[in-house]
Amino acid sequence: MLDWEGWAFWRFEYEKFGKEGTVLYQTDNLLTGFLSRAEHTTKYSFARMAVLGEEPSLDIAGVWLCRGPVEIPDGLAKEHPQFEYMKSRKLDPRNNKADDTLVREYFGAVEGDKIEGRAAPTLRWHK
Repeated sequence: MLDWEGWAFWRFEYEKFGKEGTVLYQTDNLLTGFLSRAEHTTKYSFARMAVLGEEPSLDIAGVWLCRGPVEIPDGLAKEHPQFEYMKSRKLDPRNNKADDTLVREYFGAVEGDKIEGRAAPTLRWHK
């Protein structure tokens, strides 16, 4: 029951710098900070972000549902101070089975589950 003409799914992945992603609590703090600075986007976005992997090889990634079928909303792309460190890819879960599986993995997981084949010790909602 999603308005596919008015909304789009996106996958975001944080590009680590230096020794980032080696300690779980520091990586959790990066994720929490990113989401708190995105709080102004809750009117037009909904997301599930995760810390994936195990120490010392942790990554931050997630799936977002954003208003607007073509571009990432300006509130994220232009106004978020950390967004420039996120790689993004538009998903097509209606026509691509792998994208559908990815959305379901993120939105249906609980901490400790595997997402994209990696443990997810931390999961956070953005709503």
